[in-house]
Amino acid sequence: MKKLLLLAVIVLVSVSFLPVRNSTKSSFANPLFASLWADQSAAAGAVDLWGSEPLLWRAEPYADAPDGRRIVQYFDRGRMELTPTAGGGTVVTQGLLALEMTTGEIQLGSKLLEYKDPPDTPIDSGSANPAVPTYAGLSRVVEKHAPDVSAQQASINSWIDAKGNVTQAAAPISIWAAQYVSQSGHNLPDVFASLFKQQSFGDTSWVQALGYPISEPYWTMYRRDGKAEPSLIQVFERRILVYTPSLPVTQQITLANVGRHYYRWRYGQDAPQSLPTAMAGDTPPLLSVTVPDGYQVGIYAQHVGTPVGLAVGPSGDLWIVTAQGDIVDVRSTTSGGVAGKTVTFAQALPNPRGIVVASDAVYVAVDDGIIRLRDTNGDGVADQRDYLSKSVEPAPGPQGAPALGPNGQIYVTGRLLPGGTRRVVTVTSPNGKTIVATQSLAKPGAVVVKQDNLYAIDQRSDGTSALYRMALLADGTLGPPSAPLAEFSNGVVVNKILILDSAFGPIGPSGTILAAVSDGSHGKIVSLSPTPNNSLPDVVDFSTAFGQPDDMIVSLDGSLNVADATNQQVIKIVTTLQPGS
Repeated sequence: MKKLLLLAVIVLVSVSFLPVRNSTKSSFANPLFASLWADQSAAAGAVDLWGSEPLLWRAEPYADAPDGRRIVQYFDRGRMELTPTAGGGTVVTQGLLALEMTTGEIQLGSKLLEYKDPPDTPIDSGSANPAVPTYAGLSRVVEKHAPDVSAQQASINSWIDAKGNVTQAAAPISIWAAQYVSQSGHNLPDVFASLFKQQSFGDTSWVQALGYPISEPYWTMYRRDGKAEPSLIQVFERRILVYTPSLPVTQQITLANVGRHYYRWRYGQDAPQSLPTAMAGDTPPLLSVTVPDGYQVGIYAQHVGTPVGLAVGPSGDLWIVTAQGDIVDVRSTTSGGVAGKTVTFAQALPNPRGIVVASDAVYVAVDDGIIRLRDTNGDGVADQRDYLSKSVEPAPGPQGAPALGPNGQIYVTGRLLPGGTRRVVTVTSPNGKTIVATQSLAKPGAVVVKQDNLYAIDQRSDGTSALYRMALLADGTLGPPSAPLAEFSNGVVVNKILILDSAFGPIGPSGTILAAVSDGSHGKIVSLSPTPNNSLPDVVDFSTAFGQPDDMIVSLDGSLNVADATNQQVIKIVTTLQPGS
C-alpha cells in the first residue's frame, strides 16, 4: 500500500499507559492536558467526552511542530495534542480521530497525510457483528454532502450495517432532522441539536468537543454492556455520538471509544499496561561506549556504510546518510531494538555532510551545494533529484550539515558562492535563493534550529569555541548573537548540538544541551545542564569512547542515536529513567 504523499511507510514505536482510576497529576503528559480533562470531565453533564482517565502519552510525528514531533495523550474517547501556534507557543488541540479512521487519512502535519485502510473494528468495541457498523463500513458514507432537509423536519429512518449498506426501515422512535450544518453539509437530528443547545460540554462548544458532522445520522444496532440496542449514531470529525432511546435518560447519550480504536488501528496493538523500555540493540562484549547509571547502550545499525548524518522523518522512521553517498531509510525496529527493514532511498551523493527530511523532500548538504530529493510515486526510492542551491559550499564534515527552518528554509554553514571568502551561516529558501543569514560569527560551525531560534557553534581565534543563540527573523536571516550559552576548550570540535525538551522523552531533562564532540582521536557526548543563575554550565561527560560522533538525534521512542563514523555504526542509548528523574 502506498502513501498519499511522500516518503516511507509509517513505522512508529508504540508505548502506553492503561487507565488508573486514582490518577494523580503525574498521569498526564502536560499540565494543560490535566486542566482540560478536569474542566471537561466536570462540565460534561450527560456526555463523558474522555471516558477513562489518561491512557498513554507519547511523541508522535507532526511536520509543523518543532523537531517534527509533538506530545499527545490518548483517552478512551479521544486524544489531546500539544500543537504549535504561529507565535511559537503551544495550544491543546483534540485529534480528528473519527475522521482519520473513516477516511484512512492520518494527519502527519497540516499538509502531510499518510493513508491506511479504515479498520474493520465495530464502533461499539464488540466482536464482529453484521448489524454493528465498522469504521470501514462508515467510510462509505462520510464526507458526502447531503441536502438540507431540516426545514421539512424530515423523519430519520435510514439504517446502516457493518459494511456501510444503508436501508430504509421504521425507526424505534420518531426522530427528525432539526438543523443543517452548512460547514460540512450534514443534518443534525433533533435529539443532538437539543443536546447542543443545553451546553452539555460546559464552556466548550459542541464543535470544539466533537468537530463538525461528517455523516448523516443513522439508526443501527449498538451494544451497551453486551446487549445490542437500536441506537442513533452520527460521525463527527473527532468522535462518534450515540443515542440509545431504550436506556434510562441519564444513560442514553454516549460516545464510541475512538481513542482506543484509533491507537489499535494506527499501531497494531492495544495499549500495554506500562511504558515499555526501549531496547538498546546489540551489545557485543567489545563495545566500549560508556553511559551513566540508568542508561543502556548498544548497536542499532551497522553494515550500512559510514554514517555521517541522521534524521527522523515525518513518519517517525530513522534516516541515515553515509560518507559513501547513500541515503538509507530504516523502516522498522526489531523487538531487540536493532534496525530491521531498510530501504536505500538514494545513492551516489558527493561527500554528504548531513541530512534533513521535510514533509515534501529530503535535503542533503554535499560538496557543491544542497541536493533535494523526492519520491513522487510512493515506492520509497527517490525518483527526482536536483540542486536546491549551488550558491553555498558547505563547510567540511558535520560543521556543514544542514538544519531545517520552520518555513522550509535550509540553514548551512559554509562559503557563499560566487566570491565568498569566509565561512558564514547561509539560508536557502524553498525556491532556492541563498543569502547570508549572519556574518556576526568569526568561524561558525554546527547549527541547529529550535523553534524560533538558531543555535550555532563559533570557533574563536584562541581555539576555544562557544554556543550562541540567534533569533530567526521574518526574512530568514538571524538576529544578533546572544551571550555565550556554553563554552568548549581548545582543541575540541563540536559536531552536533541537541537542545532537549519534553518531546524528547526521558533521555535528559528539558533544557539540557547535548553536544557530540571530538578531539581528533576520540569522541564523546557531553551534557550541559541549565544553571539557576544563568552562568555558563559545566561540561560533563555523558557518553564516552566513540570514534567520531558526527551526528546524533532522538528517535520517537526517546532513544538517542549517534552516528559513529569511525566505527561505522549507529549507536543507540536508552534509559529506564522517567521524566524528572
